[in-house]
Amino acid sequence: MYGDMSRLLDGLSGHFSGVLAQQGRLLLDSELNEQNAILLDYLRVLTTDLIGPFAGPEHHAGFEVEPVFRGDGRCRAVRLGKGRYYVYGLRCEAPPPHQPPNREYAIGVQEGKFVVYLVVWEQSVSAIQAPELLDPALPADVPDTTRRRQVRWRPVAGRTLPRRDEDLTDMNRESIIRAFGEYDADPHDRPRLAAKPHSGGEPEPGPGAAPVPWGYRGVENQLYRVEVYRSGRSEEATFVWSRNNGIPEFGLAGLGDPDGLGVRTATLRRGWYDARQGLEVGDWVELVDDTWAPLGTPAPLMQVKWVSLATRQVKLQDGKGHRDFDPARHPLLRRWDQRPEDPAASQGIPVKEAERKWFELEDGVHIRFDTSHAYYEHGDYWLIPARTSAGLLWPRSQDGPVPLPPHGPVRLLAPLALVEPPPADSADLRSVFRHLPDEHGAPNSRQPRARSRR
Repeated sequence: MYGDMSRLLDGLSGHFSGVLAQQGRLLLDSELNEQNAILLDYLRVLTTDLIGPFAGPEHHAGFEVEPVFRGDGRCRAVRLGKGRYYVYGLRCEAPPPHQPPNREYAIGVQEGKFVVYLVVWEQSVSAIQAPELLDPALPADVPDTTRRRQVRWRPVAGRTLPRRDEDLTDMNRESIIRAFGEYDADPHDRPRLAAKPHSGGEPEPGPGAAPVPWGYRGVENQLYRVEVYRSGRSEEATFVWSRNNGIPEFGLAGLGDPDGLGVRTATLRRGWYDARQGLEVGDWVELVDDTWAPLGTPAPLMQVKWVSLATRQVKLQDGKGHRDFDPARHPLLRRWDQRPEDPAASQGIPVKEAERKWFELEDGVHIRFDTSHAYYEHGDYWLIPARTSAGLLWPRSQDGPVPLPPHGPVRLLAPLALVEPPPADSADLRSVFRHLPDEHGAPNSRQPRARSRR
């Protein structure tokens, strides 16, 4: 979750059932957020226990797949039926807010039999992306008071699960559903990261050499964020980092075409910012809008070449010839804090730079990727709270800092349909549940009727 937070405590461990406030004591943002996380985790686990990993209500089950075929019999897109569907307790609504019910979702051109499935995740949304969050009673130079959590989803098509070899189209309905459940339960080669403060060392030789101070050397408490930028194994994956959880965001009012040197002129929307969240020459920024997803391969970062606060204009060096820019999608620039001299900085920092060796972000904050043969997915992130009084708040064992899997986002997959070329009918892979339990106390579920295209 992006946001101006002190830290995010794990409310998903099951160790606590609630947060208790005490009179006259300081209340922290992390404690309020933990209470919300505990309650959400309870409700989502309860929902999963009652109806299973993925199901929709019998009277209003959504996401019925209608393939859209080309003249040559290949499928180019799908339409999704209106209604609700629960994926491990996360409620998905079709269509999304402010979207037409007959919207087509591109899935790439598919030939022969294939499976359509839903990828579901949760992310935070700022007032740039949802302007209605701002109260007009507050002045424009006041920062947004809160952010929102939002469940997002995207339909995907293929014959196999990501990084798996089994052909789903050769399986029966029950086997396909079981394969998705096993995939979601399996950590499937997730990367792990460890963090530590500077632990000392010998000064470099020379007359001006001096020992480097130990520990975290920052002058402010921070919440560092390390995020995978380019997907892949360690040989091709890259990462970016932010000293304040990726919150330097700048709404875009316009983005010009690149000139002969690949420089674009961006116009920023009016809004609150401070020196800590400003833009300077040399900074790296990512173009983000409502279509962002923790999947696939993102475009290269752009580097700031010139800034004018008076005109709210920024010149950006862009190595990509074409970028989609639609003001209706609430585009923004997110600043990342890696240095201009870092290797291949426009693509992020190569994971190899920090694989099984310590890599310093800044001010004594060191990270290390410890998993061999892991697959790094775009959007995977770790949060590292740094405190001037206590160093880094990171778990340790007797062997040193504990390598942890990503703190998020959790991507969950749910099968929707097995599609065959016409004139054959598609097989519906969704499950439905009824309001009342049967005589044994177990919730009813059944296979929905297959949609006929005849």
